[in-house]
Amino acid sequence: MRPNSAPRRCLAVSSLVFAGIALPAQQWLLHTLPAVPGAASVAIHDVEGSSPNDVWVVGSYVVANSGGALQNTLVMHWDGAVWSIVPAPNPVGPGGPYNAYTAVKAFAANDVWIAGSWRNLGLNWLPQSDLYVAHWDGATWTPVVTTAASPNGNGHWIADIVATGPADVWFLGAVTASRIQALAMHWDGASMQMQFAPPPANTPIANLELRSGAAIAPNDVWLVGGGPNYLGTVPYLVHSDGTTMTVIPGATSGNIYGMSSVAALAANDVWVLGEEQTGNNLTFLLWRWNGTAWTQAPAWGPGFWGHTLHAANGSLFAGGLGGVLRWDGVAWVTDTTLPMLPAPSSARVMGNAGSSLFVIAAAGGVPATWHLLERRAGTPATAVPRTPCVGIAPPNSLRSIALPRPGQPWSVACGDPGNAAQLTPGATQSIWVASWSPASGHPCGVLAPWAGYSGRPAELLIDPSPASAAVIDSPRVWNGPASPAVHSVQVPAAPGLIGLSLFTQGALVDLGGSPPRILLTTAVDFTVGS
Repeated sequence: MRPNSAPRRCLAVSSLVFAGIALPAQQWLLHTLPAVPGAASVAIHDVEGSSPNDVWVVGSYVVANSGGALQNTLVMHWDGAVWSIVPAPNPVGPGGPYNAYTAVKAFAANDVWIAGSWRNLGLNWLPQSDLYVAHWDGATWTPVVTTAASPNGNGHWIADIVATGPADVWFLGAVTASRIQALAMHWDGASMQMQFAPPPANTPIANLELRSGAAIAPNDVWLVGGGPNYLGTVPYLVHSDGTTMTVIPGATSGNIYGMSSVAALAANDVWVLGEEQTGNNLTFLLWRWNGTAWTQAPAWGPGFWGHTLHAANGSLFAGGLGGVLRWDGVAWVTDTTLPMLPAPSSARVMGNAGSSLFVIAAAGGVPATWHLLERRAGTPATAVPRTPCVGIAPPNSLRSIALPRPGQPWSVACGDPGNAAQLTPGATQSIWVASWSPASGHPCGVLAPWAGYSGRPAELLIDPSPASAAVIDSPRVWNGPASPAVHSVQVPAAPGLIGLSLFTQGALVDLGGSPPRILLTTAVDFTVGS
């Protein structure tokens, strides 16, 4: 056999994901949300679910109007199969609606909170806004906080909803009368208490808002915020013990313009994201609570501009311009760069839905186009070496170098480490085959008398047929026991590959002997991981 007669095709792995193969759980999935009839633009503000098959998205959409654009509330629901637009309250004032839902919290299919604000034209046709909070019981939205239940003003909004359970729910934002007060409204399972977080010491008239919260237990809730539009000059970190809210000084080496996000992995592992002004530079500052004190935490590297922190399924994530990062216990690592979205794209908001993490991302320029991504539970990449049952193959003649993961190189080393088969260095070609299927009789194979040595047959351990072969790499030169042939292919950035099994084996073609001979290697079974 001459080198040019060896199989040379190198097929992209994703091209052979054909009908009939059941795809495993995907790590990152881009959802297609339904079009909103008549909408000139759509904005998505929050996402939350009680399970991966019960997910809620809230926001707003704008429609053209002869008197100007009108903004309506928007609520969408995912049932595990399709997205649908769910009719939701959309109060209309004298000037028409200019409304938005900005936060959602879901405990069960019949226990969902949505919150936001609505605006109309009040006295002298001046804009006037108020809070709007409603509860879903599985069939009907019931208003819980409306105009009559909260003070009138021109700057009321809800930024976040956090909870430890259905009877301990916090609605965070701001209410404006003569000044902007940090709203920390609380639902105890029976009634809503309109309450406000205290101002920092020595700043009794500060204009403050709450932007984010982390509820660990009813007596352990962290709230963060600052001045509206980051114009405040003090950090704003508040802790509730279930009875009293207390402002915590925190830890800072400069002038904090504000805090944007807080996330908790445990009572003694709480993270806060803020912005710090040092000279003329605005930089990020990460704080970490260890149960006793706040200290500066390791920050991410250059090229990432963070917007939010989020805890999901025991892991800490940061979303921002550049994608999503995950804290691995030592450093921040890239979880996804949002390759499926137009550039520039930015992860803005995250929400939990059982084992899935949902991410709202903004892509493009101004106005941005909004997208929804789902991070499903990951699958570890694995490599399991396999030797012939009765045939012969050089020991360790196929070894894993890099495991297969979407968007990353996957490689193996092929050769005869001890030259047990007495191959000719420099004149031996290595071929690597990856198949969707093993040979019949797995983990054993099919005897191949033409591919052994020392008078013993080899064993074909995979199915190399065209219907099953995913990758047949081009021949590589084997230069001796210390110089294995390295085969490497780029795995496509296709999340549908995660969890698939691939069965691989090598063939060594010695052209230096007379006549040339073929030798089969050991096998390695792989699982594509996240």
